[in-house]
Amino acid sequence: MTNEQLATLAQQPENEELVPLLWEKVKPVLWLKAKQAYNARQSLFQQCGVELWDIRQGCYTAFLSALRGYKPETGSKFSSYLSYPFQSLLAELTGTRSTKREPLNEAVSLDVPIKNQAEEGKVTLADILPDKGTDIETAVLSQLEQDEESRLVHEAVDRLPERLREVIELYFFQGVSLVDIAQRWGCTYQNVSGQKAKALQQLRRSSVLQELRREYQAHQRWNAVQHMEYLPDRFDLVQQCRE
Repeated sequence: MTNEQLATLAQQPENEELVPLLWEKVKPVLWLKAKQAYNARQSLFQQCGVELWDIRQGCYTAFLSALRGYKPETGSKFSSYLSYPFQSLLAELTGTRSTKREPLNEAVSLDVPIKNQAEEGKVTLADILPDKGTDIETAVLSQLEQDEESRLVHEAVDRLPERLREVIELYFFQGVSLVDIAQRWGCTYQNVSGQKAKALQQLRRSSVLQELRREYQAHQRWNAVQHMEYLPDRFDLVQQCRE
């Protein structure tokens, strides 16, 4: 059963027992949004005395608000209805609810490059917008999540010693083979391979990347559960995974 089907049924008073089921399905998305929002504006939240857990606690209220406002007849994804109450939650926590923003003043051209990319390989907002029929909210959120994860990885790499940072950047970011790196450095292949292994070992000790890995694994497990829930012969296994 899709989120939209479940939300439609959960809106009916006689099906209130379905509300917790829908919450369990969308909670990982909201909690990830909370993590992304907190990382993006951490200094503001700290000034307001707001912790990540405060945002995540408020996510259930945002979820209930989205459920009340959901209109299945529009054909929109339920996830699209989560955005406004979630942003309202952030505004309430930071005391910025009264700030008025005019949509036309906030408009941005689709042809403006995102981030500070070089002209040769620039990516515009139009490039990341999905095809017709795709959930725009989900697509943009996914892009923002990827940008945030990329930033965290690059910051961890930047903290490595110069030689280790260089081998990671050449091999993983630029696609240069270990053989070519060895030729550039004027050393053996074994030496470069050892430097790469040492760099990866140090990256694995990063608490930030460890947390990122745990979140990725949690999403992988959640996706697997969602996939299996449509298979009748896997019902018992799905229930065990949820527990």
